[in-house]
Amino acid sequence: MIGEAVNGIRTVATLTLEKRLVANYLAGLEDTWAEEHKAAMVGGFASGYSEFIFMGVDALLFYVGALMVDAGTSQCYDGALVQT
Repeated sequence: MIGEAVNGIRTVATLTLEKRLVANYLAGLEDTWAEEHKAAMVGGFASGYSEFIFMGVDALLFYVGALMVDAGTSQCYDGALVQT
């Protein structure tokens, strides 16, 4: 019976400290969050830029190829164009 009473006291004491523990935890995260946010933004920008370069080169090649086919200056097909 004494053990249950002590456990009950510990539970109540822990529940009353909840707000303070959460405040301390959030305060500790503020510095880390700012650093990680900056790193995530830089990494996201670098990833997006590299994808833009790869896709942009592909798009440019398709565009130039289409212009060459349209003008008849492309020698890739030599009359083997697929008609759909």
